[in-house]
Amino acid sequence: MVGRESPSCAGRRSGDLCQALELLAQQPGIGTPCRGARVKGVRRLLLGRIRYFVYYRFNADTLEVLALWHASRGEESGP
Repeated sequence: MVGRESPSCAGRRSGDLCQALELLAQQPGIGTPCRGARVKGVRRLLLGRIRYFVYYRFNADTLEVLALWHASRGEESGP
């Protein structure tokens, strides 16, 4: 069916995102800085298997996820 995804696909996406968020919480500097972003301090991390970018920023003890962007939408400078 068009517009529906399999439960395994949804689980894979949420699982990869959860793992990425845990990693970013421990090592927030691993993402690539986004030059030209409208918001200061934005970085992004590619979740290769599911082809999503996680745009985020961090300070002292806060990880703020700003956007999820599918790689097929092209590269943007970020939020």
